[in-house]
Amino acid sequence: PQPKEGRTLGAYAGQRMPSSDGASTDALKRFVPRGEGQRTLPGCSSWTNGKCVQTKYAYMTGGPYPELSYAAMHQEITGGKMNRGSRPVDGIELIAKRGCPLATPNLPEWFGSPRNFPADAVADRMSYRADEWEECTSVDDVISAILNMDPVNLGFWWYDSDANPGPTGHLPVRGSGGRGGHSLIG
Repeated sequence: PQPKEGRTLGAYAGQRMPSSDGASTDALKRFVPRGEGQRTLPGCSSWTNGKCVQTKYAYMTGGPYPELSYAAMHQEITGGKMNRGSRPVDGIELIAKRGCPLATPNLPEWFGSPRNFPADAVADRMSYRADEWEECTSVDDVISAILNMDPVNLGFWWYDSDANPGPTGHLPVRGSGGRGGHSLIG
């Protein structure tokens, strides 16, 4: 469903699997090749949403990942303000409406300032449109989604305490003074 005002995603409706089945990710390794990452742009949500589309495309077709321009998606979401962050749901709305633009020599995976979209980069973007999204509200939902080969955008807050994890290297799961957020693919 298209994201709507208020609650933007439907509840996770996939098959429930026991948490113990998530002990190994070996079966999923071939579907998650190494990527360039987000470089220095605050485009983690765009990168993660794009990786989710690529991963699901590979699962569904058995083909290779399509080369997408994460920066072009980020540019659209932020109105060209490349150093501004975005929320995962902003990317979901864009991908549901227009799809993901393909990477080309003129529109690479990542770039640091706004660019015009060449025709060859947008002609086929509707082929990489995702119109089904669900919200995982528990750890079991996340594990079940991943085990069902449904990629997950894992969003979390960064706190002031994250800048200094202390001698153990562990980051707290709660804190104060939010510094923003981050997004990873599961």
